[in-house]
Amino acid sequence: MTKAIVIGLDAATPEMTRRYIGEGRLPNIARLIETGYMAPALPTIPTATSINWTTIATGAWPGTHGIVGMQIHLPGDGHPDHTVTGFDTRLCNAEYLWNAAERGGKVPCLVRYTCSWPPTVSSGLQVDGDGKSWTQTNPNLIGPEAAYSSTNLRDALRLEVRPATGWAGLPEGEEALEAKLAIPAFGGPGDVSNIWPDRRLARNAVLIDSGGHLYLLLRKGASGEYETVTLARSKNLDEAIDTLRPGEWSEPAYLELASRHGVRQGGVWFKLLHLSPDGSEVTLFQPEGFPCDGVFTRPESLAAELTALAGPYIDEPGHVAHCFAGWTDVETYFELLEYQAQWFTKAAKYTLDKYGWDLFMTQVHGLDWSMHVFTGHHGVVVDPDPQLWELMGRNYEIYDRMVGRFMELADEDTLLVLVSDHGAIDATIDFNPSKLLIDRGLQVRAPVKGSLIHGEPGLQVLAPLG
Repeated sequence: MTKAIVIGLDAATPEMTRRYIGEGRLPNIARLIETGYMAPALPTIPTATSINWTTIATGAWPGTHGIVGMQIHLPGDGHPDHTVTGFDTRLCNAEYLWNAAERGGKVPCLVRYTCSWPPTVSSGLQVDGDGKSWTQTNPNLIGPEAAYSSTNLRDALRLEVRPATGWAGLPEGEEALEAKLAIPAFGGPGDVSNIWPDRRLARNAVLIDSGGHLYLLLRKGASGEYETVTLARSKNLDEAIDTLRPGEWSEPAYLELASRHGVRQGGVWFKLLHLSPDGSEVTLFQPEGFPCDGVFTRPESLAAELTALAGPYIDEPGHVAHCFAGWTDVETYFELLEYQAQWFTKAAKYTLDKYGWDLFMTQVHGLDWSMHVFTGHHGVVVDPDPQLWELMGRNYEIYDRMVGRFMELADEDTLLVLVSDHGAIDATIDFNPSKLLIDRGLQVRAPVKGSLIHGEPGLQVLAPLG
């Protein structure tokens, strides 16, 4: 074997995989198993994302590589409640597979392999890999995913719809409506939020107006009702980016956007979620944005090459917008999962053809997000809810198609590995070992002054008897 492809499916389980194979829904993974070998993988303790994927990437246990949590308290820090993300390569004490490959004269290529940022590749290729924890944003982002609405949609950026005026190319007398859209971005140190004040994101997020503004033109159809929204760079239909009907995605627009990375070209694209017949209600969704001219790739020039090939890169395909914000429906979530999976395989083929990598590693997180979204409070193996089982199956099918495309890239001299980091259990099953110990008289709660956890006086902590 002269090449290797490692595909990470976060939260994929042997039980669910076998069951979906039995239903005939995963033909490519089934073929991979038939021609290869399948075995359960032993996860680390604790079984958290950052710990497991670092172990997979190094072959070392947490005690060796040093990544012991999603958030890590640095030794010597005088503030016990201060933590840093456990996805940072600078905290890892073991050698990564891709660095070992480079040491052996091989060319690695990483595409969103979580826990691989900041980059440690020297001669290899890399696309992102931050794998942000819940306390921070991906540092490579220009701006967050966003919803824009004229309704009272929770946390959405407000659109003010008014009669259209001054549009070049609009027939005189046409009863159209307009709105202006301001794209938010993440600011840098010293910046003060000046847009979207009600949106609460991670602790390192300051939202500013990127300077990227688009104009919306709402137009009636033959029915006399409002049917389309045109996005334009100015009030000139010759500068229109796209015209959408509800449920449709726009083509990407590439704009100069000011953010914590300075002024960079960013790709923005939108889905028209809702348009009322009278035009008073309009809602659009925009995925998160990365620079198209560097920052998140090595070499930085690779960003422009892959954007031109496959469109704007995304790290998080809309599960927050669907599950937590409530902006989008489940179909939008699946569309973005499919988009991301296709982006990764296009990137793999392009970099193989142009740069000739020897080791390709990627990781997709969709199954973990879907577990949280669809099955967080339901058993999924023993007695699955039929509707939720179907939704999870659709996610598995997206990744099965992705695996099939990777199999097409693999020749007889390529080792293809499909690996998961952990599974999931029914979140309604809550076992507290401390309660058991207290009930048996083996542990008591004792008050302390100044908790070692959050510095809150009087917090009750566990202290062993004797």
